[in-house]
Amino acid sequence: MNESLPIRYAGWHDGRVRTLTVTLWGSRWWSGPTVHVNIDGFNHVLPWGTAVFEIPAGRAVSVSVYQVVNAPVGLASTTLAPHDPPVLEYRSPGNALRAAELGPPGNTRPRGSRSPAAERVTAVRILTLLLMAPAVIVLVLVLVAVVL
Repeated sequence: MNESLPIRYAGWHDGRVRTLTVTLWGSRWWSGPTVHVNIDGFNHVLPWGTAVFEIPAGRAVSVSVYQVVNAPVGLASTTLAPHDPPVLEYRSPGNALRAAELGPPGNTRPRGSRSPAAERVTAVRILTLLLMAPAVIVLVLVLVAVVL
């Protein structure tokens, strides 16, 4: 997401706005490529990472986050009051039997989710192992042939 351009508030409001930053942490095993962020009944389908929204400054705002993996799962909701800091963190559950969490940064538990940066590192490690696998197989075959 481009943090310099907040997603505009979809509902009607009259007055000042403030920006809400939501950090979205997905599960390393079964989160899809996108997550649904619902603000006051208006749904936004976004990639994992950080999203910035415009919200009304003078009233409470309802925020819900969930993902769709064959069915909606990992629903977590909160109401952000005007005096609350406009920063939230969503942690996806590690599987469908666990609960997701949405709250102030540092107050949500991982429950099997990892940061987007950690996901990229894991993807690079898997790719490296896959590229190394043929060389390892050839080496084992050569060793077996030498022993026999």
